[in-house]
Amino acid sequence: MVGYDKNGVWIAPVSVSVVIPVYNEKGRLENVLGKLGGYQDIIVIDDGSEIPVNSYLDPDAYKGVRFLQNGTNRGYLYSVKRGIATARGDIIVTMDADGEHKPEDIDKLIAPIKEGTCDIVYGKRPNIARFSERILLKTANVFTGEKLQDAGTGFRAIRASFAKQLSFSGKCTCGLLHLECFQKGMRSCEIAVDLPVVDKPRRVAWEHLPQFFIVVKTYIQYRLFGVKA
Repeated sequence: MVGYDKNGVWIAPVSVSVVIPVYNEKGRLENVLGKLGGYQDIIVIDDGSEIPVNSYLDPDAYKGVRFLQNGTNRGYLYSVKRGIATARGDIIVTMDADGEHKPEDIDKLIAPIKEGTCDIVYGKRPNIARFSERILLKTANVFTGEKLQDAGTGFRAIRASFAKQLSFSGKCTCGLLHLECFQKGMRSCEIAVDLPVVDKPRRVAWEHLPQFFIVVKTYIQYRLFGVKA
């Protein structure tokens, strides 16, 4: 493995890319970018915001930040996958644009990857508010035999060589990303993070209902026919 010693510990300088999908985050995105000054490869993907990012931010004012436009609203999964595809770092961190994820937590999030013990690290939230998300997590844990407590978080670090292989299919990441990582032989772990309270409207996650059936179908196809997500 490039950059690692025989024990899997990273010995070469590690570069980090930060991928930030954005949809209607004017007034919050600016604060997030202001705290990411130490990173040289930040990819902001505007997913068809009603107020486009380039209408209130000057790209030339943000060194190391690349701004991508989806044009229309393509969804979170499309945006994350597009950002990962263009990322240049050895480790790719995904985080939300609303300020719930603290940039200062990135160092501890990427540490297990640098140490060679994990391929994907989830930023574990203090609690998961949505019952449907907890059901998807438990379902994926049953299928994989793992005991993750928060695999649906948007704050995660992934070894780039694996990240670029992930399909990010389904309706959302809940349950299915966990299952796909397991199928690819990726080592998963979690790091506890604090979440600041962000004042923004919360929608009902209707996509969790079809997502449940997608997770079950994906597992059955894998167990019976070896088909991976």
